[in-house]
Amino acid sequence: MAEIYSSSAAGLYVRLARLLCETDCLTEALLGQLADLPTGATIIEIGSGSGDLAREVLGRFSFNYVAIEPSPEMVQHMPAQLVSDTRFTLIQEPFEKYLGEAGSAHAVISRYVIHDYPDDAAAWYGKIRDLLVPGGIFFNLDLALADNPQDTAENMDRIVQIATNLEVNSADEERAKDDLVEHLKHEIKQYMQVSRHLNQLRQVGLEPMLIGREENNYLIKAGKPVSPEVR
Repeated sequence: MAEIYSSSAAGLYVRLARLLCETDCLTEALLGQLADLPTGATIIEIGSGSGDLAREVLGRFSFNYVAIEPSPEMVQHMPAQLVSDTRFTLIQEPFEKYLGEAGSAHAVISRYVIHDYPDDAAAWYGKIRDLLVPGGIFFNLDLALADNPQDTAENMDRIVQIATNLEVNSADEERAKDDLVEHLKHEIKQYMQVSRHLNQLRQVGLEPMLIGREENNYLIKAGKPVSPEVR
């Protein structure tokens, strides 16, 4: 997805994400799950974008929040109030280079990121497992292939149409929008089946369950056992 994160394209992507999330019931379900975490819990988010989820979480809970976002253009869209929050830590590097302390996170969140890196998903899940405290939880809210290919196509058409209707204010934004629309049209080819996500999570020793589905969007909750098996 890095190719759409340059200059004005980042702003368009932020606007598209916010439009899609206006009716995203799964984000609200994810936030509800976080209510069970203890005060002072540490949350790590992979690919935090412009910080929309971080702002929502810190507005509701007394948590510490580590946001991993490598794109300078996306970081520019983060609100100053969020960046200055003492509970908020920004890590500007790719997740695969992040050297977080093992057992440091009560929850790790990935929202609409891993579908862009299907070949890396298994390795990422292993790293996520290591970051979690015993009993910690990984939440993956993402796009995946639906059981019915027709449903998948219709839902992607809806997202492409929303992107096509984004208003632009310059020739650069118009070109960026065209690139974004083309990216979305081809993106679905690399989606993983939900069952593959679940199997890969089990293989690294997490205990996953599908707790929500909305069109092409899936919310998976994967817990780290309190006494994990030695692997």
